Amino acid sequence: MASSSFSFSNLLGGNNSTVNQTLNKLSESFTKLTTGSRINKASSDPAGQAIASALESVIVQVGQASRNVGDAVSLVSIADGAAEQVQNLNTRLQELATQSANGTLSDGDRAALQAEYSSTVQEIQRIAETTQFNGINLLNGGSASIQVGVDSSANSSLSVAGLNIKELASSLASQNISTQGAAQAALDATQNFADTLSSQRSSAFGATQSRLDSIDSSLSAKRQTDQEALSRIQDADYAEEVAQATALMIRAQTGTALQAQTYNLNANVIKTLLS
Repeated sequence: MASSSFSFSNLLGGNNSTVNQTLNKLSESFTKLTTGSRINKASSDPAGQAIASALESVIVQVGQASRNVGDAVSLVSIADGAAEQVQNLNTRLQELATQSANGTLSDGDRAALQAEYSSTVQEIQRIAETTQFNGINLLNGGSASIQVGVDSSANSSLSVAGLNIKELASSLASQNISTQGAAQAALDATQNFADTLSSQRSSAFGATQSRLDSIDSSLSAKRQTDQEALSRIQDADYAEEVAQATALMIRAQTGTALQAQTYNLNANVIKTLLS
């Protein structure tokens, strides 16, 4: 009788252990289905978790670098818009100088033109001194270093330089159009200003904008590639997990039923032995 009792205890213990293992696996499978991730703790896949953690860090950094590029695009856009306004004002200076250089005007006419000329030059200088992005002077010789990568190498930063229109405009301030001869000299000064501004605007803003667009595309591609790699490592295979969970539920239900039958059998044996 003792031998039979011991045998049934072992049988019960074995059933309990098997059912518990099945339920633990079922719990893990449900966790994967709930979170969508096959790695929910380090023991699930130590190597996979290490790789996934590194990829997640890079993805976050690349996302911030992309936002940095977006800020740089805004900076360049503001600077270029202000430079375009300066260019338009200089066109008006050229028009005034051309008008004053005409021999049919009186001294009074040229005095009125000179007043507008001086006021327009002052507006160009004001724009040069006040155009800023978050406190950075953009048309007064200022510049900004943009972090576009995930390390400290030279390739991970880009210098965005503004224009020094304030200095450039000094050539305009030194001119006057109060006489016909002076107005003719101002024509050359305003034309030189226009040529220089156009050239610097193209190299400083146009080329920089193109490079920022290229960097942004590269960062977007890298982020997408890294996310795809992370997904392959970390994401749960729903079809596989559903199939596994279904199989585990069947095993758990079967094990529980067998366990109940074992208890009933054990009780009947004991009852028989005691009767």
